[in-house]
Formats: sequence, C-alpha cells, structure tokens
Amino acid sequence: MALYFFFLTFVSEKLRSMKSTVNEKIAVVPFSVFGDLVLDGGSGHVKTLVRDSYAVGLGMSRFLRSSFKDAGHVRVDCMRWGVVTAGATELVVDGVPYHCQKGDLMYINWGAVMSPYVLDTVSVYNGLAMREDYLYSIFHGHVPLLFSDPSRCFCIHLQNDEREMINRYLYMLVRVIEAADSDGATAPFMASLMKFVEQCYNRHAGQRDSLPARDGNGLMRRFLTLVEDNVQHEHQLAFYASELCTTPSYLGTQVVQLTGQTPKEWIDRVLLLRSKVALRCGTQPVKQLASDLGFVSSSAFCKFFKRLEGMSPQAFRDGGDRLE
Repeated sequence: MALYFFFLTFVSEKLRSMKSTVNEKIAVVPFSVFGDLVLDGGSGHVKTLVRDSYAVGLGMSRFLRSSFKDAGHVRVDCMRWGVVTAGATELVVDGVPYHCQKGDLMYINWGAVMSPYVLDTVSVYNGLAMREDYLYSIFHGHVPLLFSDPSRCFCIHLQNDEREMINRYLYMLVRVIEAADSDGATAPFMASLMKFVEQCYNRHAGQRDSLPARDGNGLMRRFLTLVEDNVQHEHQLAFYASELCTTPSYLGTQVVQLTGQTPKEWIDRVLLLRSKVALRCGTQPVKQLASDLGFVSSSAFCKFFKRLEGMSPQAFRDGGDRLE
C-alpha cells in the first residue's frame, strides 16, 4: 500500500509539472503492432492467439502495459481488458492512476491514452483485445453502451466465481478459435464473453470505476457522443463545434491533444465503421447505403470508402476483409 501512495504522489507531481506538454506526444499504435507484442507474450506465458482483428492471451505479462520504448504517451488502437492473476500494476490512463492487483479486471478502450509512468511487480494477465470494427461486427452494430465510449476505462475487483467464469470463457475461447473453420463460431462466443464482462461491471460499477473529469475529456466525450448520434447526416467539423458551443479550431486542438488524431479523423472513423457494419450485416444496395449515410452520391461514398479502407464497398462486402 505504501508503494501505491508513493506512486500516486509521483504521478501527481509529474502530471502537474508536465501539464502543458503531457498530451503533445501521443503515439497511436495500430492493432497489428499491439498484436505482435501480445504474440511475444513475455516469459512464462501459457497461450496466445493473435488474428487480424483480435488477440487472446493466457498468462500474459505484457497485455495492458505501455511497453513501447520509443513512445511516451500511447493510444493503442484497440479495446483490451485483462484480469490480473498474479502480481500488481500501477498505471495511469487519461491522467487517472489505477492500482491493479490480483483479481482485478482492467478495461481500456481504444480512445484512452496510457501514460509511461508504470510501476509493475511482474504482473500476469488473462485477457482479450480486439479492433473496434470487430467489436461492432460481433454485436451487429449494436454495441453495449459500456463499450461504445472510446475513452472508457475502468478497474473492478471480481468475485471468485466471476474470475473463474471469465477464465473458463477465455480457455474455451482459445479452443473455439483453434477448432473453428471460420469466424461463425468465434464471434457469438466473443459477444457472450463481452456481455458477461458488462454484467460484472454492472455489479461493481460503484467500486473503483473512474471517469476522468478533466475539461478536455468531458469535451471529447460530448464530441464523440454527438458523432455517434449524427454522423449519418453530418460529416463536417463545423456542425459538431457549433453543437458544443465552441469553435472548430478549439475543438480540433483539444481532440488532437487528447487522442493524437484530428476530429475529422474521428468523424471518418465512425462513418467508416457504420459503413462496414452495414455492408457486412445489411442487404441495402451500395447506392441506397450511400444515401442513408449522408453522401451526396454513391460515387462520393465509394471514393471515401476506398480512401480509408483500400478497396471498394462492394469488394469489402464480397469478403475483401473478413474481420477475423
């Protein structure tokens, strides 16, 4: 416990001394790089499975930590959570310090920024990571509210039966992935596991959940909520700045400082995600889908999709990226 209080003091001093620069160097790490880190596993790991869109780790020592030597503050472009099975970790996410010990589940979403200030006592995790588009696909576009907030992170202490159930899920998930010929069997199992994590959170929501209260984070949350609610009809930054009673310039500065990406990149990201889910889970013709998503023409939609995804909407629908 003394180590934890030392850590809190150390972090508070660092954050105060670096208040103006803490968000200036945020490295955005793609899932493929994070997947390589998971695949390496660390010493003594039991099992790791990494696919294009998700990773499962059993007995991992490098699952949650910011382990990228050339970067200070890191935003990993995926959702990940891990249950501590041994040791303890002190880490800072979005300026909030967390103390993770044996039996805790730590959840970090793709919009959260990890600080380099980490104290670790050879902690070991069992956990799961997945890309945002895959998370949306397993829920057919209807992701539980808990997981849809990009900057959401929380730490809860699980009961023994909850830890046992999650471990059973993860070990069974590994067997399902190894045995499955396609993603048809894996996706429903993933969705069931995520729903169980949601149930655990709801039981312990008042325990140690931390929602950063900094002004910038509040603005970011309101911005992302607006994007989620309006992106099918509004693609321009000026609309969101107006709704937030601020200027596009100020909104842009805040979002870049907090996430390392521009507001337009976030708008395009959500719009692309909606497009991919609709193409895979829906049957609308591309022309109708373009209209539903607020594009002036199917040609404009196709150019947007190809610029971001590297293929046409039809090629994606036909299986150009299997999200597995």
